[in-house]
Amino acid sequence: MRDIASFVEPGKHILLKPNLLTAASLRDIYNDPEVVHYMVELVKDVGGKP
Repeated sequence: MRDIASFVEPGKHILLKPNLLTAASLRDIYNDPEVVHYMVELVKDVGGKP
């Protein structure tokens, strides 16, 4: 299994796009803010710029 360092090069800008959707017939669909925060920290830890 590959880790995030195999996808993120040091110094590179990384776009993290959380889901922030709503639909009338479905429940709200979103990423938990803690998950988004964790992903930002993972990118920073390997030298990426979120």
